Amino acid sequence: MPIIQHPSDFQPTEDSRKKWLFTRKFEQKIGVLNFPGYYKTDGYSTDSFWFTLAISVEIVAVFITILGGFSKGIGFGIGSVIIVGLFVFFDVLGAKLVHKFIAEIQKTKNAILIESDINAIKGHQLNIAKLKNKFSKYLGVFLIILSSILKVFAIFILNRFPLPFISIMVISYLLVIYIHIIHSGFWLAEYNLRKSFKNEYNIFARGKVSGSINPENVSKLRQMPFTTNIPLSINNILNSGPHKINDLNTSNVSQGSRIFVYNPENNGMVKVESYDNQEGPFYNYMLSTVGVLTDEDIMGFTHGQNTGQASIIALACLDFQIQNP
Repeated sequence: MPIIQHPSDFQPTEDSRKKWLFTRKFEQKIGVLNFPGYYKTDGYSTDSFWFTLAISVEIVAVFITILGGFSKGIGFGIGSVIIVGLFVFFDVLGAKLVHKFIAEIQKTKNAILIESDINAIKGHQLNIAKLKNKFSKYLGVFLIILSSILKVFAIFILNRFPLPFISIMVISYLLVIYIHIIHSGFWLAEYNLRKSFKNEYNIFARGKVSGSINPENVSKLRQMPFTTNIPLSINNILNSGPHKINDLNTSNVSQGSRIFVYNPENNGMVKVESYDNQEGPFYNYMLSTVGVLTDEDIMGFTHGQNTGQASIIALACLDFQIQNP
């Protein structure tokens, strides 16, 4: 997961934070809920391994293709360089097209947890199904497969390798196809995210010296009051990194307010309900954040809480993440 340096002072811009939704995320069970993930990255080391393996095969293929081209003359050599550039373009474009709607799918999965209207939930689920089957995804897969076929064909045409070697290249590119479809997009997303965070922090650090800082990069205090139907295990203040949850020590709730409800009698159901549909008692809290509230920070809040309390804290924090992208 990318590291936000000095999170109490620095925060990446909203444009950079949006890139986080494109990275790989595994569902995480907190309390009774399975959270899709918002500001976190999982499996980057695995994606890095497979992407490195694919690049290693690609480098060997590029070397063989260009060498074979120049062995047949300068014209073939220049042509092989152009062809290699086209192959790289196909691979990158294909991986991006396959990955194009990952962020929107991830946002919609998280929105389902917050939503209480059954028709709205069905609408979100239908939208996810549509996003997973967009034409651009299949076009990306086609470009990746086409690129691999053309690479093997170019090696075969430009070099006089025996059939066993060509067979090895075919098998290698079947693996490369799998990697570019399943892993490359996630690796590129995390790489770009880390690069963006690092570049912004370096500019921020130089700005602190020169006195010219982008206000978007200054960590800001944000607050969100929330109400629950069960008390949390909080001794006035609950801390997680630079963030905290305060017990407001009040039970007043205004008409139409949203309540984070835990119902142990309904299989531990946790959801957001209207105050009009609930009976007290109620408990009011204030979530205060400085900078970016990450999924790791949310886990910090849930330590020492029981199942219902952890579920409500995580859901309230997710609600905050969605409202403050």
